[in-house]
Amino acid sequence: DIRTAQMQAVLDTYSRPRLGQDRSGNSVELPAMSHSTLSKIKALLTQLYDYAIQNDIVSRNYAQFLVLPKQAKSKKDCFTDLELEKIRESAGKIPFADVILMMCYTGFRVSEFLELTPFSYDRSLNALRGGKKTEAGRDRAVPIHDAIRPYLEAWIGKNGKAIICTDDGEPYTTDKFRRQCYYPALEAIGVRRLSPHATRHTFATRLSAAGARTEDIQALAGHEDYEVTANTYIHQDIK
Repeated sequence: DIRTAQMQAVLDTYSRPRLGQDRSGNSVELPAMSHSTLSKIKALLTQLYDYAIQNDIVSRNYAQFLVLPKQAKSKKDCFTDLELEKIRESAGKIPFADVILMMCYTGFRVSEFLELTPFSYDRSLNALRGGKKTEAGRDRAVPIHDAIRPYLEAWIGKNGKAIICTDDGEPYTTDKFRRQCYYPALEAIGVRRLSPHATRHTFATRLSAAGARTEDIQALAGHEDYEVTANTYIHQDIK
């Protein structure tokens, strides 16, 4: 008996701020659900209807007609020269500042970076090998800049399962790294709370500012098309 309009009302309700209760039972305003969460709700409803069709409970999938709210495009950003200098000065002094600096100099996605192992370091090439997501991004070689080599060697010296590892040598999950390492380090350094992906934007932007060839920036970022790199990852500065 559940039809599109009733399910759409649910999505519309959660796409806006609404009144709710906290754990103590007090009335509070709850924020709108993210576009990602709303998409997952729609996916679940679609799967439920698929199951119902397979079992002759219904004849049509009414969830396929659900409309998600338009996703507001968040403004991407990168660390400024001054912020990067603060990060550089904090490396070795503030925990994980050196890791953030390495991310800015290698351009790996945070998940790719955390999956790098000591075997990912090719000393003969002086490069890190890793990456995933796209064909162009898989197993790409990224040269190690002199500015980060000492920090990389120090982390590899921990002999963990991954280069960036916990005290007992275990890899970090992306969520744990964000919450316990990355954001606390930014706060201690005194720079903006940009997402880990901002390090990737910083990498591409500084390569472009330094006059790197477009095909080299594309290859190092692991993009199939330079247009993605130019339109999304490079942030020109008036200087």
